[in-house]
Amino acid sequence: MVVTYLVTGMTRSQVLDDQIGPIAGALTEAALFLAIGVASLAVLSPRRIDANAIHPVAAGLIALGLFLLADSSIAVWLCGLPLSRHMSRFAEAAGMIQFTALMLYAALPSLWHWPD
Repeated sequence: MVVTYLVTGMTRSQVLDDQIGPIAGALTEAALFLAIGVASLAVLSPRRIDANAIHPVAAGLIALGLFLLADSSIAVWLCGLPLSRHMSRFAEAAGMIQFTALMLYAALPSLWHWPD
């Protein structure tokens, strides 16, 4: 998830935002990010859930939590951004699109295994 988000995020910020604008860039990033998520599930996840396996909602929430921790750590320690500035991007339109994509990404395991 982190690698996918880093690649799509860098592509959006370095290429797409300048060429098609921040809103269209964020929508393109979200679509690509979610498509990669679905493709990953198709390859890595069995169609049926083992009764002893972690519930898909829990798996998605754990992945989202770990992602936010990694994303924040990269922003603060590698990029030198204050955490408040890094998180404030979610208050802008493009950031809201990113946040929605992250929520959908976290829900993908549950949606993939619906109605199990």
